[in-house]
This record gives sequence, C-alpha cells and structure tokens, in this order.
Amino acid sequence: MLDKKRSAGFTLVELIVVIAILAVLAMILIPNITGYIAKAQESVCLSNRGTLKRIYSGYTILENKSVADNTVGVGFLADEGYLNEAQAQSDTLNKMIWRVYDNGAVDVFCGEGEAAVATYLFHSPFDTMDDIKVLTGSWEVVDGVLKPTKNGENRAIFEGTSGTDYTVEMNAVYLSGAKGQSGYGIYYRASEESAISGYAFQYDPGAGNAFVVREVNNGKESATIQRVTMSSTMGKDFDITEPHDIKIEVVGDKHVISVDGKKVLEFVDDTFKSGSVGVRTWNDSKVLFDEVTVTKK
Repeated sequence: MLDKKRSAGFTLVELIVVIAILAVLAMILIPNITGYIAKAQESVCLSNRGTLKRIYSGYTILENKSVADNTVGVGFLADEGYLNEAQAQSDTLNKMIWRVYDNGAVDVFCGEGEAAVATYLFHSPFDTMDDIKVLTGSWEVVDGVLKPTKNGENRAIFEGTSGTDYTVEMNAVYLSGAKGQSGYGIYYRASEESAISGYAFQYDPGAGNAFVVREVNNGKESATIQRVTMSSTMGKDFDITEPHDIKIEVVGDKHVISVDGKKVLEFVDDTFKSGSVGVRTWNDSKVLFDEVTVTKK
C-alpha cells in the first residue's frame, strides 16, 4: 500500500509555530532597526548643525545681520542666497531651531526639546583673546581663528567653562607638522594651570593617524584610555588636513566623542569629575581652531 502524499500546506499547529517564530524575530529586529535609524538621524543632525553654524558665521559677517532667538528653519539664509532651492525646501533643515543667548552666542538645534534645555557655559567665534587663558606657549587670534604662534608646548583654557557635565563643539584643522610628532588636543574636565590635569582628546597624526583619549596628570600624558585609527572609523578617504567638527559629550562617567557627526569613541571613565575646556598643540604643529561652544548638559 502506497503512503499518502503529505499536504503541501501548513497544518494549524505548524502555522501557529511559524507565526510565533516570526513574532520573536520581529521583537529582536525592530528595536535594532529603530536604533540604527535613530543613530543615522543623530549623525545627520550633528552634520547639519556644524554646516549651518559655519554658513551663519559668513552670513553675519557679510550681511551684518543676525538671527532672532527661536527662529525656526533656514529661510533667512536662503533669502540671501546662502542655501540653494533644494536645501531651502528641506523638511529637516526647516525644523531646525536657532537660539540666541544673553552673551551673544548663537546655536542651532534639531528640535524644540534640545533647543529648550541647552545652556551655554562658553562660546567664542575667536574674534578676540578675551576669556582665553594662556597656560603655556604663545597664542593669537587672527581672522576668526585661534592658533599657536610658536613651536613647542602650547596650552590654553577657555575661562568660564568649569563644570561636570557638558558638550564641547569645535571646528579645527590640522595643517602640518613633523611626522610622528604632531597633532592637536582638546582638554576637558581639566585644571586651569600650566601643569594641567584632566582628559585630553587628541587628533593625533603623530600617533599613527589616530583619535586618542589620554589622562594628563601635572602636565604629563599618562594612561591611554581609548585609541582608534582614523581610517577604521572615518574611512580610508578621510583627509587629516581638512577642517573637521569635533564634539565631546561627557555626563557622569560616560564619554562620547564624534567627528563630523560620526561617533568615533564611546567609553566609561571617572578619573576626573569636573574641570574646564581648553586646547593644546605640540612640537611644530600648525593648527587652526575655528569657533568653540561649550553647552551645559
């Protein structure tokens, strides 16, 4: 007697099992997809903020105009020809919110919630040396950038930035320097003395084209907390001599560092609890720092 052929369809029990498996997979995949989308949106936001702030700097200088507090969108920039038609009609850009603070600082945010809670500790477009405390070496402000004026160890602190939890945003460009011995650093949670102690994020061509975070104690580098090569995080086409936006966020023991809107380092460390923000260059490094903002978290 021949066996009966098995039905090509699912039995009710099999169908229930398949549905249960698909439900479990959905529970696993959907949060991951949501997380990826959120990270992508954050990267776009950071990139847009940096670009718009640079465009706004040119707008204020050339047009001798300023934006009103809580302005929404980029229409005022498009009206003067600083954005093209496609950019002017972007839903993302037209949701950006501009904030103007009592100290004259201007920033732009991706949403109402972020704009409402932002509180400035410090902002400078580097048009003067006001509130820049030179610790070692020699610095000057020329044409809207801060730069060292001689070789060797140059350190400076931005006065009024002392705190615990904050975000540091800065645009900088490394122009040149001795191979294996040059770069620049951004101090945070640092002391305000020449023998400085605190964290130092280093944009470090001298360390094999790497992003590095080190402990600094009494003016001397000590433990390397984190290190990653530029090419592994930014891609092989990353140009080390182009201007780049650096963002450092520190809350409690959590540190997140982004370059051009892309997260490059994230770690936990509680060695230094509070302190100020500053910059550093060494050896014959040629570096230009273009605008800095420190926002309380």
